[in-house]
Amino acid sequence: MKKFLKILGGFIVLVVVVLLLIGGYFGFVPGVSAVFGSDKPKDLGVKYSQEDYESAVEKTAIDFGYKPSTGTPNNSIKFEGKIDINKSLTSAELTALLANDEWEYNFLRDTQIKINDDGTEEISGVLILDRIPGFLIARGYPEDLVHAMRDSVKYVPTDPTFYIKLDAGWENDTLQMNLQKAEFGRWPVDESFLKEYNSVITAVVQRHVLSVPNLHIDSLQFENGQMQYIGSFPEKIIWAK
Repeated sequence: MKKFLKILGGFIVLVVVVLLLIGGYFGFVPGVSAVFGSDKPKDLGVKYSQEDYESAVEKTAIDFGYKPSTGTPNNSIKFEGKIDINKSLTSAELTALLANDEWEYNFLRDTQIKINDDGTEEISGVLILDRIPGFLIARGYPEDLVHAMRDSVKYVPTDPTFYIKLDAGWENDTLQMNLQKAEFGRWPVDESFLKEYNSVITAVVQRHVLSVPNLHIDSLQFENGQMQYIGSFPEKIIWAK
């Protein structure tokens, strides 16, 4: 179930990776550490409990498990089988699942997901930068892209906080997404930049999500404070820790 969130509810987070890849725009060079400021992410007011976590786990029949780490991203995640899902998860349940994700290449920390009444979504947290290349390798991205990511983040002096606000949804394996706001540390991303690259980022996120075996999204909508997912998904996910 935790990997379900990681790939679907958490598909929003891949936007962060794409934004980092696109940009020399941000001027990540030595000496800019003051830009990132506090190491505490924006508080979205989403509180979760053990009950939220247990409730979220009960809502799906997906089986997940761990295996010992081999010290390499290759084969650190495995998908098996297929199952149909028609479930809704709240902001607190999604946040609880992310908080309990122990995959060794999970590159998020202190993450909150908030689904607003108007259907927009907000996500904040801390990026663990040295895990992102491993994440990309584990998900089968080409070597040149992994190198580009390493080059994009190697000068960032700390694990930065991030914040994203967007309006997204899926119908028949097609993602519609409108990036409204993004911040890294105390650095706001210019709205014109988000508009210019919105379609590129949308295409990359869609391709990433649909690369999961036996995953098909009939509908994924954010409304009334919940994420509603209708479609199919791997029945079992095993990842290393």
